[in-house]
Amino acid sequence: MIYREALVSDIKNIQLVRNAVKENALSDPNLVTDEDCIEYLTVRGKGWVCELNNEIAGFAIVDLKERNVWALFIRPEYEGKGIGKHLHDLMIDWYFEQTHEKIWLGTGFNTRAVGFYHCLGWIEVGKNGSKEVKFEMTFKNWRLKISSEKENSTSDFIAKLTYKTTEQGGRQTAAKSGYRSQVKFAFEEMQTSGRQIFIDRELAFPGDTLLAEIKIISIEYFVNKLTEGMEFEFREGARVIGTGKIKHIINDKLKKAEDNI
Repeated sequence: MIYREALVSDIKNIQLVRNAVKENALSDPNLVTDEDCIEYLTVRGKGWVCELNNEIAGFAIVDLKERNVWALFIRPEYEGKGIGKHLHDLMIDWYFEQTHEKIWLGTGFNTRAVGFYHCLGWIEVGKNGSKEVKFEMTFKNWRLKISSEKENSTSDFIAKLTYKTTEQGGRQTAAKSGYRSQVKFAFEEMQTSGRQIFIDRELAFPGDTLLAEIKIISIEYFVNKLTEGMEFEFREGARVIGTGKIKHIINDKLKKAEDNI
C-alpha cells in the first residue's frame, strides 16, 4: 500500500476509480474530463493516490482556489481498509499548510460519506445545491482533531530516524511532527504509512538525526515480525528520504517471538 502525490499520468486510472463508485456517482462520466483533472492537479490544487495490488485504489484532490475538497473516492473493493481516512488526512494537512481559511465540501444526502465526514470532525452547515449536504472544516478544528489523535493514539515503536540531506535526495524543507511517510522494511515488499511523532522537538530538517514515535497502519502485515535494532527506510513515493532503526517496540503484537532454545 503506497500513498503518494497524484501525477498527470495517473488521470486514466483516477477516472476508473471515479466511475467505479456506487455512491456520489456521476450521472454522465463525461461530466469530469481529463482536462478538468489536469487543471485541478496542476493549477488549482493538488492530489494524492493510494496504490494497492498494482492499481490505484483511491484518490483525493483539493481545490485551493475555491477552498474545497474536489474529490475523495475509493474503489468499492478497497473500502474499509482506512485508505479514505489516510488520503483525507494527507489532503487536509497539505491544505492547511497553504492557508488557514476554512475548507468546505459537498456530498450526497443519505450516503455513507455523510457519516464518514462527521466522524472526521467536519461540521454540517446546510445544503450545497439541492442534492448535497455541505460540510466545513476550520483550521482550529483540524488542529484540535490532530492534537486529540496524538493524545489518544498509541504508537507502535520508537525509532532513531536519520533524514537524508537535500543533496542526498532528501526533502528540501523541514518535516513537522506528525508527518506521514511510507515505511519500508527489507522483509516485506509492501510499504505502509507511518506517522512520525518527534520526541522533544517539532521540526526535522534535512540531515537531522532524531528520535520519534512511529504509528503504522495495516499492522496485520507486521505482527510478530519486528525486532529492536531492525532497520527500515522511510520514503515519499518511491524516493527514499531517510532511514530508521527501531529502538523500542511499544506494540507487543508486532514483536517477533524469540527463537525457542
